[in-house]
Amino acid sequence: MMLRPKGSDVDTLVHMIDEYSEFLAILPWAPTTILEGGGNMGVATVLLAHMYPAATIVTLEPNPGNCWLLKANTAPFPNVHVECTGLWDKDANLKILAATSAWALDCAWALACIYDKRC
Repeated sequence: MMLRPKGSDVDTLVHMIDEYSEFLAILPWAPTTILEGGGNMGVATVLLAHMYPAATIVTLEPNPGNCWLLKANTAPFPNVHVECTGLWDKDANLKILAATSAWALDCAWALACIYDKRC
């Protein structure tokens, strides 16, 4: 994993490994398609690629510097597709709500039902 010597990359790496490893371990199925909004430098993307090697992963990152690093860090994974763009069609400030684990699982089930036909 490539990290930039200055900035928050090391803190992001530690935080993402702690947070994502625990959350992703509770998914009751193996997703076939994953859309990640805000790939940053690719920590979560690489974890997802290791945990779900059969899944197609599309990750979006609007920041050019982050996107360059994201592409470099995910290059070994042919199932990862990086797009240097945002999730929204214009600049916007979006509010991210804190999710309970039940809420997050409800959303994950809904997405799996729609995209993976696991209803």
